[in-house]
Amino acid sequence: MKKRYQHGMALAMCLSLLCGCAASGREYTAQVPKTVKYSDDNIDAWSENKQELANQYEGYADDMDPFYEKMTSTLLAKEKNGVISPLNLYMAMGMLAKTSAGQTQAQILDVLNQKDTDALEKKVNALWLATYSDDGRMTSRLANSLWLDEGFQYKEATLKALAEDFHASSMIGKMGSDAFNERLHTWMNENTGDLLKKEVADVNWSDQTRLGLVSTLYYQNTWTSKFDAAQNTHETFHGRSDEKAEFMHGQMTVPYVKTDAYEAIALPMDDGARMWLYKPVDSPNAVWSERKSDEGERRIVNVSLPKFDVAATMQLKDAWEALGITDVFDASKADFSPLSDEDLVLSSVEHGARVKVDESGVEGGAYTVMSIEATSLIEEEPVDFTLDRPFAFTIESADGSLLFAGQVYSLDA
Repeated sequence: MKKRYQHGMALAMCLSLLCGCAASGREYTAQVPKTVKYSDDNIDAWSENKQELANQYEGYADDMDPFYEKMTSTLLAKEKNGVISPLNLYMAMGMLAKTSAGQTQAQILDVLNQKDTDALEKKVNALWLATYSDDGRMTSRLANSLWLDEGFQYKEATLKALAEDFHASSMIGKMGSDAFNERLHTWMNENTGDLLKKEVADVNWSDQTRLGLVSTLYYQNTWTSKFDAAQNTHETFHGRSDEKAEFMHGQMTVPYVKTDAYEAIALPMDDGARMWLYKPVDSPNAVWSERKSDEGERRIVNVSLPKFDVAATMQLKDAWEALGITDVFDASKADFSPLSDEDLVLSSVEHGARVKVDESGVEGGAYTVMSIEATSLIEEEPVDFTLDRPFAFTIESADGSLLFAGQVYSLDA
């Protein structure tokens, strides 16, 4: 059964911002940040553009670690393959907070560690700009969108705020129709690099949906020191069962951390990004509550890493309720008054993510879809670091934003 469920703006305005407007074909298109393509001829302009995007207010990325730990510990608790995008989830929850009010909003802000929506909007915009890149060397594209049913009575001021503060475009169509669902699939696939086409095909608006919120992330980056495919070997990965896998090998000088819970190394990528690989003492899911922002020491490391491709989708209602976000799912308590005077309730939340790792680097995609319905209620001796048993990983941008987190128990996708 199919599942139902940027700064300049091009704005199409209703006649008055003081009244509600019926969705009738006018849409907002949020513009992506300006980026300069990298080439040998324009290195100075490219570098200046990168610095401009990275130059956000001091401390904008602070206090994110508690949120990242909540997401990883809650959503990667089971002993099985899994991958999520904490940053994508933050953006999705941020949009939900902006469209809600009262206790409904307060519960979401509490999980986001924000005191009010003004602070949230400022942080979201800074994270968005600092993380964004589409320069031909490294791709890190975020996208948000709001999907409105024809005839839905919405408040224009909130749509405008979502476009300006959350870089969210708005689309209007007939919920449940093949045409509107096809438009949704096209938008999601374009903004996740076609990495999740199978999963996206099962995401559809039902005719009961009044509006939907969608957030995506696409990421592609290369190792600063690529693995040599000629050095690859086929070795045994000791997961749920022993399985043969193609391993990449290389010696490199990288950050190395050893704790009581795990050993970890950070493989550098372009633009200051890194992929942390965790070899746990026990199970990979035990890493998430123990993971620390520790640079460790630089060591010469003999790395043996299997090529892998891990993907997962999950329904988040139970997890969010466990975190304290409950009112938004309760028809008698949900408050979406900033967006509409209709009685609305969040009916489902789905998150999907995929990460691929090979000799060249990393590619990942993620989405979060929220469906809202109407309701009548360096040492000389090298360190050997061989990941031939279940392990965990994270991918961080240069500012430490947690783009992806996952765990690998089996290489058989």
